[in-house]
Amino acid sequence: MTELTVTTTRHRDHWVLALSGELDTLSCPRLQRELDTLLAYRYQNVIVDINDLRFCDAAGLRLFLSGTRRFFEAGGWLRLCGVCPCLLRLADVLACRTHLTFSPACAETPAALCDMDDLEEGLPASTRPVHSAALGLRPLPG
Repeated sequence: MTELTVTTTRHRDHWVLALSGELDTLSCPRLQRELDTLLAYRYQNVIVDINDLRFCDAAGLRLFLSGTRRFFEAGGWLRLCGVCPCLLRLADVLACRTHLTFSPACAETPAALCDMDDLEEGLPASTRPVHSAALGLRPLPG
């Protein structure tokens, strides 16, 4: 069985889900349950820290896509931080990178990421997070 650890931490106005291990078809249900629980309790803002994720396949990427859509539809956001170049490449190959929101880096204190609008002001355009809502994208089937 694929090992995935999800550590959930509540902050003032958002939650951080820190992932470690492998995210694939076998382990996606573990993360899906965590996201479902947050939405069920109406927690709308989530940062998924994937800095310690060793592997992520298309199933994991699809979960990030559906999560981004679901949290947006609930009036909040889901942002990925600690994204490795190989995951960005997979998102490019599958033509879905613009549907995700990336934080430029994971701060030592995740609370520093809670107001991305302020953070984005000082970033070069090439590293600013991409907001699917700002692009007027249709919801993903799901």
